[in-house]
Amino acid sequence: MLRTAATLAALATLLSACTHGPTHAVRWHKTSEITNRLQLITLRTADLERAAALIPLAEDFEPLPLPSSPETVTVKTREVQTGWLRAAGIEILDERSQVPRAALDASYRARRGRTPPRDEAGDLITGDGYHDAAMVEALLHAYAKEFPHITRLEELGRTWEGRPILALLITDHPDIQEDEPALLLNGAHHGNELLSVEPVLDAIEGLTHGFTADPQVRRWVEENEIWCVPVVNPDGLDRHWHLSTTTGRNNARDLDGDGVASLREGVDLNRNYPFRWGEGGKTASSGEPGTAYHRGPAPGSEPETQAMMHLVRRERFVFSVSYHTAATSLLVPYTIDKVRGPHPSPAWAFARGVLPRLDSTRAGRPYRLRRQLYPVDGTDHDWFMHETGALAYLLELPLHNPDYGDHRDAIVRGARPLWQAMLDRIEEGPTLTVHVVDAATGEPHPAEVSIDEIPWHEGERFTAHPRTGRFDFILPAPGTYHLRVSREGYETVVREADVGREQVSLLVCQRPH
Repeated sequence: MLRTAATLAALATLLSACTHGPTHAVRWHKTSEITNRLQLITLRTADLERAAALIPLAEDFEPLPLPSSPETVTVKTREVQTGWLRAAGIEILDERSQVPRAALDASYRARRGRTPPRDEAGDLITGDGYHDAAMVEALLHAYAKEFPHITRLEELGRTWEGRPILALLITDHPDIQEDEPALLLNGAHHGNELLSVEPVLDAIEGLTHGFTADPQVRRWVEENEIWCVPVVNPDGLDRHWHLSTTTGRNNARDLDGDGVASLREGVDLNRNYPFRWGEGGKTASSGEPGTAYHRGPAPGSEPETQAMMHLVRRERFVFSVSYHTAATSLLVPYTIDKVRGPHPSPAWAFARGVLPRLDSTRAGRPYRLRRQLYPVDGTDHDWFMHETGALAYLLELPLHNPDYGDHRDAIVRGARPLWQAMLDRIEEGPTLTVHVVDAATGEPHPAEVSIDEIPWHEGERFTAHPRTGRFDFILPAPGTYHLRVSREGYETVVREADVGREQVSLLVCQRPH
């Protein structure tokens, strides 16, 4: 700490300035104009020691490793303290009220640029601190390299600023397209929700390290294809870390065409999906650029949205979870106003069963089941279900970017049972797994499939996977169900199935007319 005699001399100078008026060409702000908000200032490097001596609290005055010339230094301080420096005759070369997350997180600054962390046994770990887009990218590459027998890293697309949107597939034969059910976990549709990245990274760590040590994990990996997308919005995440904590919810689309995406620009990716895009009213999303809930110029207009839509259409997930912060709620589709879900609802039945297993870690505030928190439209989970029939949920974690060491592990541990129960539920039932083939050729057949006892109301048309002919119905309860298989040019087939608390498989051969 730069204190002692230098501190006393500097404070004497400051006291003189306060008593007799500043002798420099810098005016004191009125007391009412001074706030205690954090800000970034740029000083001459030669003035740093004297400036530090003027600030009583060292933690509020910190030089940062941000880009600058050798002659200048960027410092985190508070507005009132900047006034003290001016009164003492220290020239403030630049003053910014927008403070990036990097300026507030010393742990992040210490870890930035390092290789992915490992524990004492040499195993890769993910719980070392909040992550920016580059850190997540490095982690995914490291896991893919460390576990090539059960992982495959895929670039789903590129953002407006050229960052990769990465997915890690975890399965026993990652280079073979097997006939298996698929699960999707995704985080950071909103880049300012740092905590939303962590459950996905935690799942990656648990599934890869547990494959050889835990029979249950091995079964999950061998019998399913688990897709993990920790960061859907890497541009937003980067902007939150390196531009301002006030930005990052939206992506980095330049809306006014001036070549620069300002802090207020960008599109809210979770208002950009095509299902009921822009139909939810004034408070559900905004058509006005520069707003927090801006839905974009057209449905599915954003590269990040398009990347996720392509993945969902290709893989036909049985379940998915989209992680957000911080309403302590499990949202069950459909969440858009005036949209009717099926009745009985498989999504609600599963959610009611899993809810008691989730731990919010907050006394008196457990996770709650909800249809919505407030009006929305164009959301990912609603589109996923409407497009493919996936039971797609949005989990609102209990806090928004809390102290990492105090809360992260407990929160992700409390959220784990959701995706774990999904992997168990497919096999445990009641589940009806259908395979449709062309009776003439024996080839998989992408026919339309439905259950008579579970009517849908929003024009949904679900088809068997074109590559495998498979569709997994997660049923709301044991019982007798009637499967209906139809396609233009083919006979409609209706099959009855008695399904208990188990997985029942049906092979349907559909004949051409």
